[in-house]
Amino acid sequence: MRRRYPVLAGAAIVTAGAGLAALVGVDRGDGPVPAAPAVPTPADLEATLVKATDPRVPRAEQIGLVEGDDADGPRLAEGNMVLVTDVPAHRHRVVDVRVAGPDRVIAVTRTSVAGVEIPSTGEVPFVLDAGAWKIEKAWACTVVENLGHRVRAC
Repeated sequence: MRRRYPVLAGAAIVTAGAGLAALVGVDRGDGPVPAAPAVPTPADLEATLVKATDPRVPRAEQIGLVEGDDADGPRLAEGNMVLVTDVPAHRHRVVDVRVAGPDRVIAVTRTSVAGVEIPSTGEVPFVLDAGAWKIEKAWACTVVENLGHRVRAC
């Protein structure tokens, strides 16, 4: 019976050591854990949304505002704008940002047409793509298609 106690004591020391190593963290060579991306501000998302929907903004300045859209890839919208808009004098205001996942946020928007604010709010999803917050491609495609436009990228 005297032999049992040293074995149990040895097992307890090994278990405690393993638990302590787990708490302290053993460097396994995996590298640092990347920090979670900062949640964008309403002003940041509004600037992206306004720039993407303004037909006066040159196409070169709109590249990269929509998920997967870059200089070498297919254009989300043909012509001079990313999101085609047929409604004159419209304006989008981002009034809130909700986190929808580690790489996804929802911009809660208010839209006005010709200076008159639409009473309900809208939602525009943004995703973290190549380190930048961009308008979600599926949402952009839906908007373009609802306006009667066909786009190869969609």
